[in-house]
Amino acid sequence: MSRPGYLVGFFIFKNKLFIGWLNSNENYSIQFLLENLFAFSDHSDFMRNVYLAAPLFSDAECDFNSMLSDELEGIGMSVFLPQEHSNDSNSEQDARQESIFSKNVAAIDKADILVAVLDGVDVDSGTAWEIGYAYALGKPVYGLRTDFRTLGIEGVVNLMIERSVVLCTSLGELLERLELE
Repeated sequence: MSRPGYLVGFFIFKNKLFIGWLNSNENYSIQFLLENLFAFSDHSDFMRNVYLAAPLFSDAECDFNSMLSDELEGIGMSVFLPQEHSNDSNSEQDARQESIFSKNVAAIDKADILVAVLDGVDVDSGTAWEIGYAYALGKPVYGLRTDFRTLGIEGVVNLMIERSVVLCTSLGELLERLELE
């Protein structure tokens, strides 16, 4: 008489432990085991949540942000893009500002990573606040600076920003670093 047994497996992915089991008294193919031992209906456990901090006040900025969001999603990231996810309020100004602020803070709290666009003569003030908040929470912050202007001997961007981000100077470099995250 065979005793009931279970085939148990586990793996760690992105600092999360996943455990699966199947009755080991059955004849299972390797393919069946792979498909069912770790079958998840929701693959969001595998996706990193990214908050995309960037200026969003011109069509060009919004277009760049959308392209960057698409690129991040293309490497398996789930992206919160404020111009799409929090600027939908039509209420009075105070209520609208509170709504946007609350949604953005909650999204940064939920994010695993913050990606910030640092282009321009100086970093956008809202983006700078979002960087500081994420940094204070201990979240990894990646800064994308494709703008070739610098502050001369002072650095690439304001030193408080430059010292609180992993500075990337191209989209390719950013994506490569994030894939290793």
